[in-house]
Parts: sequence; structure tokens; C-alpha cells
Amino acid sequence: QHANGYVTAYNHLSGFARGMTEGVRVRQGQVIGYLGSSGLSTGPHLHYEVMVNSHFV
Repeated sequence: QHANGYVTAYNHLSGFARGMTEGVRVRQGQVIGYLGSSGLSTGPHLHYEVMVNSHFV
């Protein structure tokens, strides 16, 4: 979760980078995770979601 009602999600990763836990601040360019093919995906990719006030944008 971010300020002003923003929520982001990073899905289908093979794993998160060391030290990445909920609430940790990240810097521009910092590695946060590694591509994967988890769940019902058809190949390795990043599924990135952005929601504002519970609505996808």
C-alpha cells in the first residue's frame, strides 16, 4: 500500500529479492524480485497491478 489510496502488486515472480518484506521502502532502480511463472501463467513474466481507491487503473 502507498499513500493516497494507491496499492501495487507484483505477481508471478519466482521470488523476492533479499530483504523485501511488506512495508520496506524501495529506491528507484532497486531489484525487488525475479521473473517467474507461478500460478496459472503461460510463461515467465511480471504481472504488475495498480489500484487507486480499490479500482484498477
